[in-house]
Amino acid sequence: MSERVEATMPTKTAEQTVRDYLEHLGKKVSAPKPTVNREAVKAVRDRIKAARDPIQKLLLHRELEEAQKPVVPPAAAPDDSLEADFVAKAKEYADDKDISASAFLALKVPQDVLRRAGFTLPKGVQRQAGRLRAPRIDIDDVVTSAKGLGSQWTLKDLAAKLERDVTTTRNYVNKLIEQGIIIVGGKEPSKRGKPANIYTFK
Repeated sequence: MSERVEATMPTKTAEQTVRDYLEHLGKKVSAPKPTVNREAVKAVRDRIKAARDPIQKLLLHRELEEAQKPVVPPAAAPDDSLEADFVAKAKEYADDKDISASAFLALKVPQDVLRRAGFTLPKGVQRQAGRLRAPRIDIDDVVTSAKGLGSQWTLKDLAAKLERDVTTTRNYVNKLIEQGIIIVGGKEPSKRGKPANIYTFK
């Protein structure tokens, strides 16, 4: 009996597999931004107002500092099963419908996924593959590199340390400021042009 039930279970078609994966790509969102729990901050402030003992107030102010620190929400886990199904069936569907790799690239399907699925990428795309962007640096590694520069440093100092351009490095610096890890501690003396910011850890 169980064998007959398993034999009649519907199997996802190649077309449905491709549709599910493309819809999944369309739903991808940017990395979550750090947020502050405003309700928790308000609750601590209310307790500070109600407190009478100075030591209790002192400890509550420490608690308030912790509550005011931005927290990064956990990112949604990627659905690896959809990608695996796409790799297994996309080429079959594309061959049946005469769909080129370029059409999938236009819908933001990653090149490595198409290669694993058995597609041959256009020559122009293959030539560009040798000029890939430098890998993203984890924010914790950025912090470690910045600490290696000492108590004070500039954007150019960190860019040289990370071996990244100034624009990319500025994005990392902005994230560190948003997370309350570093602050602008002053300006670098300069005889010409706009003086550069000097950054330091809080």
